[in-house]
Amino acid sequence: PSNIEIFGDAVNRDIKFQFFNPSAYNGGKPMLFAFFSGSDVKSMETQNGYEEEITSLAMVVLRNMFGNGVKDPEKTVVTKWITDPYTMGAYSFNGVGMAKKARKILKRPIKNNRLYISGEATNYKYFQTTHGAYLAGKAAATKAAASLSRRRDDE
Repeated sequence: PSNIEIFGDAVNRDIKFQFFNPSAYNGGKPMLFAFFSGSDVKSMETQNGYEEEITSLAMVVLRNMFGNGVKDPEKTVVTKWITDPYTMGAYSFNGVGMAKKARKILKRPIKNNRLYISGEATNYKYFQTTHGAYLAGKAAATKAAASLSRRRDDE
């Protein structure tokens, strides 16, 4: 559904997926982020065929929600967030007593507006998520490009 950002199957608790539809942010391009959670994720990530299996499971959930007319994706990208040596499953969270403006402060450019910080931790609405990182990266890139354009105009 193009008018819905986040959705999931509230009936089937065996397969825990949540989906994010970024069409409102990417010019209506057909794209979907799927998040899989549960106790089996870590063991699944180390198995051969994980990418195909997780895609197949996501399609089962989507077809359960929207019917068998849901087409297979043209392309999939599957991460191994938990076993990735650079993240080890980490993500940001709101600590007890955290200031509401902390994420906005984190994303402020530094070094005379020459360095822009991005990532899911800088997204006040969608922190902890891949789509939060995607949207924050897109916003930071837009601001950086505008800053470069202004610098060129000043020269």
